[in-house]
Amino acid sequence: DASQSVLELGCGCGLVSLVAAQNGASVVATDISNTALSLTRDGWKETKNLPNSSSSSGGGGGSVSVQNFDLCSSQPLPLTVPQPREERLTATTSLLQDERVCSRPIVIAAAMMYEADLAEALARRAVEAVNLGAWVIVGDDDTGQRENGRQKFEAKLDQLLRQSWSKKNDNNNNGSSSSSSSTNNPVMTKTWTSTIVKNTALGWNEKRVKLLHLNAP
Repeated sequence: DASQSVLELGCGCGLVSLVAAQNGASVVATDISNTALSLTRDGWKETKNLPNSSSSSGGGGGSVSVQNFDLCSSQPLPLTVPQPREERLTATTSLLQDERVCSRPIVIAAAMMYEADLAEALARRAVEAVNLGAWVIVGDDDTGQRENGRQKFEAKLDQLLRQSWSKKNDNNNNGSSSSSSSTNNPVMTKTWTSTIVKNTALGWNEKRVKLLHLNAP
């Protein structure tokens, strides 16, 4: 959907960002490596020129921009959060659901748990994104087993989520919540799923992947 904004953390060669943009999303691909950003930028140019690309025919409406961003820095996430809108009555529940999905930015990170420090930094960014109202999708393959990265990520994530929601509950109990803050106070959902990915072109005969969804609509 052209109205769907996506932020990828640690884009690498940009595969995830390119697929999202091919499907019509407006994507900001970030990485600490300028080489990775250059590869992603060039990859999008080539993807748009493919004969069967929806973007080349003007039907997809997707886009990719790149930005240097250090996951471990103190910089805030380069995430565009939609302005609060008055809830409008519609004839069907499905229309309301569609509106929520399109207005909620998606933050994606894949294969980012190969170092313990990086895995914990990713957990901090995931919670930051959730607190901004984003839908967070984290993918991990066997690289997350290095330095117990996935275990470090899950432990830090659970710790930060408990702290975050405890603070919000305290604020609500003290009557300090406001209509503007409640707009980005999502109903938290956390779901892990497992799948097997096969891709001959990439040499993936059987790649086992775990996916985490946080704050999914």
